[in-house]
Amino acid sequence: MRKITFTLAALALAFLAQAQEPAQNKCAADEVLHKELAKSPTLAAQHVQFMDDLQSYLAAHPQAKSEKAGPRIIPVVFHILYAGGSENITKAQVLDQVAIMNEDFRRLNADAANTPAAFDSVAADCNIEFVLANLDPEGKCTDGITRTYSTRTLSASNQNGAKSVIYWNRDNYLNVWVVKSIGNISNLGLVLGYAQFPLGGLTATDGIVIRSDYIGSIGSSAGNVGRTATHEIGHWLGLRHIWGDEDCGSDLVFDTPVHKEANFGCFTYPKFNTCADGDTLRGEMFMNYMDYSNDECMNMFSKGQKAIMDFVLEGPESGVVQGFRENLWSPENLANTGVVNDPPIACEPKADFFANRVMLCEGTSVTFTDNSYNGTISSRNWTFEGANTGTSTAANPTITYSTPGKFDVTLDVTNPQGTSTKTINDYIIVSSNTADDNNWGYFESFENEQWFNDKWFVFDQDNSGRKWQRIIGAAADMFHSAYINNYGNLQGSVEDLITPSYNISNLQTPVNLKFSYSGAASDTGNTDVLKVYYSTNCGQTWTVRATYTGPELANAGLYTGAYLPPNVNFWTEKTISLPNNVTSQDNVRFKFEFTSGGYGSNNFYLDKINIANTTAVDENLDNTIGLSVFPNPLGNTIATLSFHMPKNDKVSVDVIDVLGRTVANVFNGDMLAGQQNITIPRETFGADGVYFVRFSTDGKQAMKKVIVAKQ
Repeated sequence: MRKITFTLAALALAFLAQAQEPAQNKCAADEVLHKELAKSPTLAAQHVQFMDDLQSYLAAHPQAKSEKAGPRIIPVVFHILYAGGSENITKAQVLDQVAIMNEDFRRLNADAANTPAAFDSVAADCNIEFVLANLDPEGKCTDGITRTYSTRTLSASNQNGAKSVIYWNRDNYLNVWVVKSIGNISNLGLVLGYAQFPLGGLTATDGIVIRSDYIGSIGSSAGNVGRTATHEIGHWLGLRHIWGDEDCGSDLVFDTPVHKEANFGCFTYPKFNTCADGDTLRGEMFMNYMDYSNDECMNMFSKGQKAIMDFVLEGPESGVVQGFRENLWSPENLANTGVVNDPPIACEPKADFFANRVMLCEGTSVTFTDNSYNGTISSRNWTFEGANTGTSTAANPTITYSTPGKFDVTLDVTNPQGTSTKTINDYIIVSSNTADDNNWGYFESFENEQWFNDKWFVFDQDNSGRKWQRIIGAAADMFHSAYINNYGNLQGSVEDLITPSYNISNLQTPVNLKFSYSGAASDTGNTDVLKVYYSTNCGQTWTVRATYTGPELANAGLYTGAYLPPNVNFWTEKTISLPNNVTSQDNVRFKFEFTSGGYGSNNFYLDKINIANTTAVDENLDNTIGLSVFPNPLGNTIATLSFHMPKNDKVSVDVIDVLGRTVANVFNGDMLAGQQNITIPRETFGADGVYFVRFSTDGKQAMKKVIVAKQ
């Protein structure tokens, strides 16, 4: 073993070296370590001291400690983060993973017989066992599994806040977060899991993260061997990759040969390398759990690796420095987490459910899934507000809704230990088969609060509280806009803003969707994403029509504080053409989906949404005829529409409200060439507010905004 002295400079160099790693990776533990240490000089110094203490300990105790009576038991909790897919794994799959972990750390794995004779003498029973917790942090009964709906299960990372969704104290539990996918960490490509080293990050992020399809060997992970968890727990207990995370590097272990680099796949023993101090007799220990070999080709930890785990779990024999994870397996903690309960105490259930869709047209069915956990269910009762069938006792009922509206869903589950109830208010949104808006076109400047509250839908996908909302004082037109408080938001936060439904089949094609936005970045490297979708089936399914990313959305540049558009010059207009299969529909919705990039993000604003024929408003016509309305704002006087007709032609003049609805037709007939005026009585407009006067002639249209207010 080559001794490596860890200093802050060495850590920085090691971090820079990661840029040379190949794109193929199974584990991101080392990359995450350096990211976390770079955030905090204090933490980095503590980690360096920890590594120095470890090296001193290994120098004095090159061999693993002799076994004490009984294994060291570590309480475990699996936090399953799901978004309605196969990542919501079964309890059986979790139990299978725990069994694999126990076999590997006790060297009871059947394939231990495959360890080459040259390494068999140093293969270790690590004397560690894992047991699902039976008591949660509040002392309540648990089966050691939590289930939480969160979009942070997608592209999970420390940066996107996946771990902040739910966390149990690291001094009492090993936290295992099960996620759908892991974010692109330092351009590593495919990542199956990552762990936090001892003193390698914040207390609230301590534990391991693993993709759901690599948990255990059954269910969604069928065909795997389940050793991603074994590998990541190795990191969590202080082990480095066997190649030392650099070319011919050191893992600080005395009995593991020097490796040139990570091994991928399976090999025929022996496998030699070109390292200057490579083992020319035994070759590489590619069957070690801390390599990247295929799961089925891994089968051992070494005694030297066990020595590191001993230090992390127990500290030096003198007791001067306590083991970093010593409290986990103490008798007091085993009692407090309930892992000494044999058999485990039966728990009352925790009600949970989800639906295969939450937006639908009237007359459509929804399938609900009972996702309750923590205890075996004896009976269940569903209540479906507004549904054709109001109740059910089935595990996964299919329910039809024929009445438009927003409806609650309630599930009660019971077993001998107790009852649990979960209600989600306004969970199911049923749309009428008739569109909310059937006008010639649509304008939205977010000036009508009641319309926004009643007809628009806001989805805070991850319950971050950073949802779309209506705001005054920032607008591309008039006074209001919709915005997201994205300053300091977590990476991956997804927020949806869904429009009312429109009948656009009566618009002359081609038809465009136009909108204006204003955004900024708090730092370089902004990775926000805005996607615009359409749906022709009441939001049951969505098709993406346009995507805008990063710097394009930060059109106002860099702002060190929370961004507020200074004036109308800080807005950008976008135009999206709508395909014929959409423009022929009489019930269409649009969705603006904003995903926060986290680091570097800032507030984002949306305004001036317009759905109309591309020739509906012709700026050239406006300039040609010199269209104007005065006085504007209009008090209790008559409005005058003034324009110059270049030739004799038919003219139509309408008053339109902010929802695009025709309030009145004030003129429809022939008009002579020359300067013309049309008067519009104050009472034509109705209540105070914002209106548009639409001038139409020769197949073209021009618009003028009028503010009507008492003086």
